[in-house]
Amino acid sequence: MKKKFSRAKLLKWLKSAVGVTLLSISLGNNVSTVMTNTTSPQFVAKAMEQRLDAFPKGTYIVKYERSVDEDDQDDIPYSRTVWAMAFDANVARGGKILNLSTMLSEIGEHEYVVSTNDDTGAYRLTSIMVKQPENPMELEELLNTLNRHASFVSVEDGSGEMTGANSFINGEKFT
Repeated sequence: MKKKFSRAKLLKWLKSAVGVTLLSISLGNNVSTVMTNTTSPQFVAKAMEQRLDAFPKGTYIVKYERSVDEDDQDDIPYSRTVWAMAFDANVARGGKILNLSTMLSEIGEHEYVVSTNDDTGAYRLTSIMVKQPENPMELEELLNTLNRHASFVSVEDGSGEMTGANSFINGEKFT
């Protein structure tokens, strides 16, 4: 099935979607894109609520299907997320910086939602929300990967704020 939503209506629909498996979400303009490897509407809603500015106004097209087994869906699919900003860029002498592309290939086993502006030719800036692993060792591995490639990383710690205690700039603790 396929539906079209405004940003506000998409958020409301994602929060109330039960028995639905997301197949894709796309933004119907040529400036930004949304990518996700999660099938959970609630996780996408959480990402949108935390970083609404990363989801531009416009018409969103959602492809989904009814879930065969509604028991697979969690009432609370996760408790926290990790947010990062990354980019790909073309440098003046023909070189490339591929932070985003490399990062996405390395975090493929984690559930994530990406909102990005289209490639301008010079750069592509991206906001990514990753489902925070419950296991501390998996969280540390995820943070190591994100800090290798992202310019900014913030770990949701329940405070509702980005602070020096939960944020990194270019892989270093923000102080």
